[in-house]
Amino acid sequence: ALFFSACSEQADTSTASSANPPTQDASAPEALSETSPKNSVANKAVDERSRALIVASVGDQAISQEELDQFIAMELYELEWAQYELRRKGLVALINSRVEGSQDLSAQPTTQAQPDVEILLRPPTPPRVNWLSDSQPGLGSQHAPVRIDVFCNYQSIHCARMQPIYESLLKEYPGQVRLVLNELPLKFHRFAFSASIAARCAASEETFHAYHQALWVDQGALVRESYLRIAAQLRFDMERFERCLEDSSVHDVIRASAEQAMAEGLSKVPITLINGLYLSGPKSLNILRYFIDQELAASGRQSESTLQLADVSVNETKLPLRLEGLLGAEQSQQALIQNVEAGGSHVYQLNGQVLPGVLLVAFESGAVLLDNQGVIERLSLSASTAERGEVAKDLETAEAVAGYTDQALEDVARAMDASGNVLDSDELPPADIEFQFRGVVAPKGQTPLSREWLNEQLQNQGELEKSFQPAALEVEGTHLLKLSGTGEQAFYQTLGLQDGDVVMRVNGEWVHEAQNNLFSELESGNEVSVILMRKGLPVHYKYAIN
Repeated sequence: ALFFSACSEQADTSTASSANPPTQDASAPEALSETSPKNSVANKAVDERSRALIVASVGDQAISQEELDQFIAMELYELEWAQYELRRKGLVALINSRVEGSQDLSAQPTTQAQPDVEILLRPPTPPRVNWLSDSQPGLGSQHAPVRIDVFCNYQSIHCARMQPIYESLLKEYPGQVRLVLNELPLKFHRFAFSASIAARCAASEETFHAYHQALWVDQGALVRESYLRIAAQLRFDMERFERCLEDSSVHDVIRASAEQAMAEGLSKVPITLINGLYLSGPKSLNILRYFIDQELAASGRQSESTLQLADVSVNETKLPLRLEGLLGAEQSQQALIQNVEAGGSHVYQLNGQVLPGVLLVAFESGAVLLDNQGVIERLSLSASTAERGEVAKDLETAEAVAGYTDQALEDVARAMDASGNVLDSDELPPADIEFQFRGVVAPKGQTPLSREWLNEQLQNQGELEKSFQPAALEVEGTHLLKLSGTGEQAFYQTLGLQDGDVVMRVNGEWVHEAQNNLFSELESGNEVSVILMRKGLPVHYKYAIN
């Protein structure tokens, strides 16, 4: 727009210099209106001339600027985005200075009114990439109106930092977004290709999400031994999994997908396509939400926390499942579902895989909605359960039904929040520790642990506890605990813990010489959070026990 305006002004000036026209009355409508007939015609002519601008020719074939701009649309957009970021940061500084300048320093802070602030600056609209690949594993309902294609590889630190944000989108837009994960291993990431193969083989085991999360936990250990260890914790058919790792057809599929992405100009990671809208590099949750909300509005769907199924016929499922209870509050609902054929009940969250190819995609009053191979079905509370009023509606009932405790749920929600919110606890660190936790670093992924394997390991708890030694720091006679002698122990290798780690908190409880709840939490919990200090930096591990 700025370019077109400049051309128009130059054309008018050249005409005026030869004719010396009289000065136009500034009060005339044409002088004030940008949409007057004369200006509209002039602007349209300039626009057409610009589109027809020839920048090169090859033989008798001309190359226009419009064709060139389409060819480098992604690169131009990245320049436009950099300009937007500069303006956004500058705008924040200007607004802050205006707000501070408007304050009457003599007024009482409690009575002084803050000026209204309205932000009108908007991100530029990205180019849309025509990308569709049904061979990639995905998360979320296939009926979702917004498809989010993520291009990443498991060795990229930027991709690792984006994982909690992508996971948050599934929770914030239940049933409204589908996350499709496209492998894009780059040559300078030497282990990324093997990790992509392992993830694709996990997809054939119908436990892709858990395996995918586990690969992000330790990006320095993307080797065959780690791939097999994760698979064993998820109870894979190990012979089948190892055959898949060596299957050349799996390798070819990943190479073909990467080549297709490169051909579309998708050569860096992370890249996020929101219904094809191209966003390159790490982006904040709010930026992704902005474009998701635009796409929902364009499709006539509202950004709500419930699945909209006005155009979908929903029948009661015939799957061998029994809904035994609904747990938790609206924003953290869970369902207790029994597998009638296999036996046993498990607690499932939104987008959790209930059966191979079956996802829990929404909660209703007295029911949940399942995505069964692309078909939405309802699983209602059984009549006997509903009649007896055994629906678990609060944490106290959840404790009895699902084996959780109030404190464990509270700690998990607080200490494992993927957004990295500041801990809102009044609890002080033990004694007078030298540093203060300002917040919780988000876990990169989630390590699966087999209950059967854990029980076997914890039989040797006495020996395992010997790896916890008093650290040098002593506060009021109480030492923090540092790990040593972990290198040869499968227990600590699987948990990702190393010599020299100072374990700080387990499920929100401080760990020190007088209190170490790691083993008891692993023995009784379904999710365990461990926060530690490694070489002066905080590390957050998250374990899901299955």
